[in-house]
Amino acid sequence: MEAGGFVWLAFVWNMNAGPELGFDPTRESVAYSLIRPGYAFSPAWLAIAEMDFRGRPRWINP
Repeated sequence: MEAGGFVWLAFVWNMNAGPELGFDPTRESVAYSLIRPGYAFSPAWLAIAEMDFRGRPRWINP
């Protein structure tokens, strides 16, 4: 998103659907959960965790 320069705002909407829905693979939301079976973090979780949001302007204009 940052490298492309066209996304101004993003939000994480599905952090824990996996645990909340019992990791049932038939539930669509489970596939997008940032927490995987065994409470392991998904690659997306790890990428978000490594991002440094401190010191960035609240609104970024292109």
